Amino acid sequence: MTLKEQIRNSLLNFVCGDAFGLPYEGCMKGVPFENWSGYGTYNQPPGTYSDDAALLLSSISSTFSLDLTIKGNDRILISKAKTSLKMGFLTGLYSVDNILFDIGMATKRAIDNDFKVEGIQYGNGGLVRIIPYMLLFSFGKLPGFIMNDLLSLTHTADEFYLKSLGFYTRLFKLSIYDGERLIKLKELSEEWQKLKEDKKFNELSNTDGTVMNAVDICINGCLLNKTFEDIIRLGGDTDTNAALYGFVKFDKSLPFDYKKELRNVEFVEKTIDLFIDKLFSR
Repeated sequence: MTLKEQIRNSLLNFVCGDAFGLPYEGCMKGVPFENWSGYGTYNQPPGTYSDDAALLLSSISSTFSLDLTIKGNDRILISKAKTSLKMGFLTGLYSVDNILFDIGMATKRAIDNDFKVEGIQYGNGGLVRIIPYMLLFSFGKLPGFIMNDLLSLTHTADEFYLKSLGFYTRLFKLSIYDGERLIKLKELSEEWQKLKEDKKFNELSNTDGTVMNAVDICINGCLLNKTFEDIIRLGGDTDTNAALYGFVKFDKSLPFDYKKELRNVEFVEKTIDLFIDKLFSR
């Protein structure tokens, strides 16, 4: 599988993971799981994705028609990211049936308050939103300081959040790495465990819905080669956790029936393919 195919599948697995986990959000640990089940928590038909994939697609769309090689355009991206978020929130532009639901409170409040973040916001929605920008940064198409500004639109870009983002970025790079990644994965896990020696960070990593908890689940999932079902049966924020795990999991194959089962699949694939072309353009 080429690098381009791996990244494309990672983004599609994010959306599939979201759809797999959506019916079970808020359920207890050990919840019975079935591929492409529907209704459940939000009473949505099978194959429906939530705000997580909609936010991902919103961020992807904010990069279109913008030449990031031109000096100053990286700052314009901030404005375009705001516009995409507002459009997605007000019109459901990136959602199935144009209906946005399950949006995180931190993201909703930030949009309502013209992107003024109140208090400390460690929700996993910031990581969901930042993934396309993380890819552009990894390909040398965005400066690092812009990442902080993009994250700060909805969440708290402090040391804890940025460290979690850094670990997730490293985990993704390992997922597309051709070398001896198991050794590097164990090293990454050991570093993460040391970070959890901080009492506050450890508490956050055990709190459902935080970015720290999501990254913790993803690292453990990769270590144990877990499936979507394994992640969803942990309960809690099942759609976001499954989506974020789908992006970094080492097995880059897609669910064989996703083209048939995933709703809005043509729009999802078209949006992702346009982004992949931009990512690999010279």
